[in-house]
Amino acid sequence: MFDKLRFRIALQFTIVIFILLLIYGAIFIPIDYRDYKNELEENLTNDASRVLSLMDLKPEDAIRKLTERDDFRVRIFNADDIVVYSGQLFTENDNVLRHDPFKINYHNDRFFVMTFPIELHGIPSGSLQIGEVYHVFIEDLREKMIILFLESLLVALLTYFIGMFFAKRALAPAESMYKRLDQFSQDASHELKTPLANASSSLDLALIGEKPRKYVEEAKINIIRAAEIVDDLLELAKMTKFTLQKEEINLSKLIREVIKEFNAQARFMKVRFITQIADDISVEADPGYILLLISNLINNSLKFSESGGEVQIILDEHSIQIRDKGIGIDSNMIERLFDPFFQAESSHSTKGSGLGLSIVKKIVDAHEWMIDVQSIKGIGTSFSITFK
Repeated sequence: MFDKLRFRIALQFTIVIFILLLIYGAIFIPIDYRDYKNELEENLTNDASRVLSLMDLKPEDAIRKLTERDDFRVRIFNADDIVVYSGQLFTENDNVLRHDPFKINYHNDRFFVMTFPIELHGIPSGSLQIGEVYHVFIEDLREKMIILFLESLLVALLTYFIGMFFAKRALAPAESMYKRLDQFSQDASHELKTPLANASSSLDLALIGEKPRKYVEEAKINIIRAAEIVDDLLELAKMTKFTLQKEEINLSKLIREVIKEFNAQARFMKVRFITQIADDISVEADPGYILLLISNLINNSLKFSESGGEVQIILDEHSIQIRDKGIGIDSNMIERLFDPFFQAESSHSTKGSGLGLSIVKKIVDAHEWMIDVQSIKGIGTSFSITFK
């Protein structure tokens, strides 16, 4: 899918560049021709002024003073419009005086000719015609359009390969996200089907069994688990840094309150809390999400602690650390620890939606904090969150 998308983006961008280059040529080639013609007329006017300056009393005075180049391209008429001098350029042209600019051919070249009045001492004394090689626009246009087309094609091909490169880079995060989303959807479907299938089986047994209450209770437990998964999925979906409602919170007080809520569970599991909580540590954060973050981490540590174990909770002005002496995690699985529904082999038998640590990671990312995990199989796991 993403290969086709990259191809379409690069191709569309290439077509746009190619069309823009052609439009550029269609606009600026005529402008170049106009500028060329203006420059040609200006050069002929300057050359005519120079030739006119050679005349004293009559037009013929300039003939012996002409340069070799002017001698070839100049024609002079007297006051009666009779040719008194004609350069080689005009040998095949009629000797009729024309005042408007015109074009003539000489061998394989085309010349542009302009006519200028001769005035000696303020008296009209004749006309001067002077020509210059003139590039035929239609022939030049054909050649320039071919060159423009080839240049545009070359630039377009280069643009295509560059576009493919940048499209691949730009779409890489989206492709990665799509793969994660696809895996997430499959995992979510599986995780939701399991409790619902168990609930359905329990209800079927309740309908035919002698002790329906037992099966109804099992079905209820599975339905509650499915509801918890849905709640966690919604929490994951809606949480971004833009949805945070930050305020100044006393993190020391909040952590102590969370620990109180888990005291009963810890006593039941015969796990001790060891705390080193600095007083009056404040952070700018969303209190609801921070409560959820601390609760999930403490609950996770308790869940994987063995009877008689301990959970350490350390808070200072820079970070919070939650350590357990539980079953630990293989080092090769740590990088997947925050993936939705991921559970290490050692945790498959534990209860939970499999989304707790994913929610923790998303809360940390939304606050632009950092989280680090250290774990040794059979020794324990440590979560460290650094505030920014």
